[in-house]
Amino acid sequence: MSENRAGRGANAAVAAAWLLWSCDPVIIRYLGADFPRLVILAIGSICGGLMFVVPAWRGTALLRQRPKLLLLFVCYVLFGTILADFCYVNAIKYLHPGLVGLALRSQLAFAILGAWVFLGETINRWTALGMLLVLGAYGQGIYLAWADAAGLGDNRLWGWLLAFGAALLWTFGTIGGKLLLREIAPLSLSGLRLLSAGSITLILSLCVDGVDAYKAIQPAEWLLLIGKGVCVTGLAFGLYLYGLKWVRVAVAAAWEQFAPLFTIIISLLWLGESITGRQAVTVALVLLGAILIILARAGEEQAATV
Repeated sequence: MSENRAGRGANAAVAAAWLLWSCDPVIIRYLGADFPRLVILAIGSICGGLMFVVPAWRGTALLRQRPKLLLLFVCYVLFGTILADFCYVNAIKYLHPGLVGLALRSQLAFAILGAWVFLGETINRWTALGMLLVLGAYGQGIYLAWADAAGLGDNRLWGWLLAFGAALLWTFGTIGGKLLLREIAPLSLSGLRLLSAGSITLILSLCVDGVDAYKAIQPAEWLLLIGKGVCVTGLAFGLYLYGLKWVRVAVAAAWEQFAPLFTIIISLLWLGESITGRQAVTVALVLLGAILIILARAGEEQAATV
């Protein structure tokens, strides 16, 4: 496969992954604030991971032979997956799903800086400008949420802070994933990550919520959770890790910025939840920053091939 074809396919895979993931906060919101968060994570991860059982089994042999790689993988699962997902699903209790998605996209800046430090990826002026636009939009969202929370006495600030924590942890997941993909095939890493995270989360959920939490799930909710696990978790992770193997971290992170737009549209159609004019401006600034970064990276790659 040529580099150009691989690059185009990888970009399409990452974009498709984030289109699928944009449905995730809406589904969690639909299930309700009282639905046990650990149960959601456990079912989603296990159902998604079962799609990649065979590749995951092959990947375990490599991890057993490489202790340092195994240590990186363990940190990747514990911090970049389980703890990050826990912050994320709890943020949706307090904040509009589209705005949670927006806050999570602030990881773009952290991912670009991390790729510069750990992977040697460059940062040109247009990438830096796009990064500043995204951070500025996120800072505006934090300030407005703080002011609204102070005035109304609600908990929206917790939503922003939890989403911000998830963004930081998922940044490690992106960098760690890029490093692991140098040694492990994308489908193997997808299965290993999801099955490991799902097994740990299942044990935690049984300790915290008990077996009764699973008995209380209605048939329609089971279907929704299984569908979420297969499509929104499993398929999306497979596409994303395939794309991440070929594209730069900055480009993979930039594609994420379109997810809030899709989430807001889906929330409006499915849940009837809308956003304010100020929040729409925030979304627009984030998308503008993302477009600048994608175009800047595309220009660099085109210049490199001339």
